[in-house]
Amino acid sequence: IFLRNMTPLSETIYSSLEDIILFGDVKRYLAVKQDKPAITVNTKFNEVPVAADLCFIHYPTYIVLKKNPRDPSLLGPVLGKNYMSSTPLRMYITPLINLCYSLMIRELTKCKAILFNSSFTMHIFMMYTDSAILREIKKSLYVVHPPLINAVRGVHDGSNRNRKYITLRVKPLASLSPETWSRFVAEIAKNFKEATVVVIGFAKTQTEMLYKAHLQKLARNLGLNNVKILVNVSEDIKNLIFRRTKVYVHLIPYEHFGIMPLEALLSGANIVIHKMSGISFDVHLQEPFIIRYSKYPFDLEELLNAISLSYNSENIPSELIQKIRWQYSFDSFKETINRIMENVSNNNQGAYNAQYC
Repeated sequence: IFLRNMTPLSETIYSSLEDIILFGDVKRYLAVKQDKPAITVNTKFNEVPVAADLCFIHYPTYIVLKKNPRDPSLLGPVLGKNYMSSTPLRMYITPLINLCYSLMIRELTKCKAILFNSSFTMHIFMMYTDSAILREIKKSLYVVHPPLINAVRGVHDGSNRNRKYITLRVKPLASLSPETWSRFVAEIAKNFKEATVVVIGFAKTQTEMLYKAHLQKLARNLGLNNVKILVNVSEDIKNLIFRRTKVYVHLIPYEHFGIMPLEALLSGANIVIHKMSGISFDVHLQEPFIIRYSKYPFDLEELLNAISLSYNSENIPSELIQKIRWQYSFDSFKETINRIMENVSNNNQGAYNAQYC
């Protein structure tokens, strides 16, 4: 009953407190495993990392909240201004932020290697970490891209043939209302009538279903027959959509990595993404294959111009796709982890086998 009546902010605080309670148990567990390498992985934005040989940081949430709670990159994990929008909220959340910040710094200074999922995430971390601490740990920082195991395979010739989809993901940001998001999608459909605007992704919660319902109603009222909503589909259907996608538009700025735009890119689609995001930082392609928009809140004219340029250009050639595919493959991921483990091992007098992973 308590959990059912909590606000989203309270749920986050409850989850963080729950993590802190488990913090001691995790440390005790790792203490008895000191004869083997330890790897800890943060899978959520509100987790406090635990010191280990290798520690993967999903996002340095508490460092950013401590140093600049209005930093726009907090929109990535759907945090943002809600935490600090009023004095009561600041009083409510600040003690927890201070506690988690202190724990996070203490643990990270004990790590032998600190891993980030993109250069963008590491950039945010370095920007807000105190210089004295950064000097202490700077040589322990690494970017390790998550491997894209289910990437579409096949030969792509970069032609326009059979590519008539403009694809978007359902429910971009919690800060973008269903009405506003639906209007953006409708405007794209109105301006590109020769294309089919396809919305994919997951819509299972009540909030997510609102985005789908608003778009269905607006498209019906405007007579937009070129809007297709294909959410909650299988991987095979999603991959088929990507193979027919001319342009994938990612309306999620400040995303730490970004699996879906990378999947679209490896399927041969051009992508339109925000300039401050993991894929923008780490995939070194220029227009028209990647077009980076800059404004948030979104500027409709900027987005339409970007989509137009992308839609009327050739798609990414197959030789470039193969290079990017290797960069984000499991073999590349394994090589990177092994290299880091070897560095850590050498710095600790060969304490363990560098081929552990």
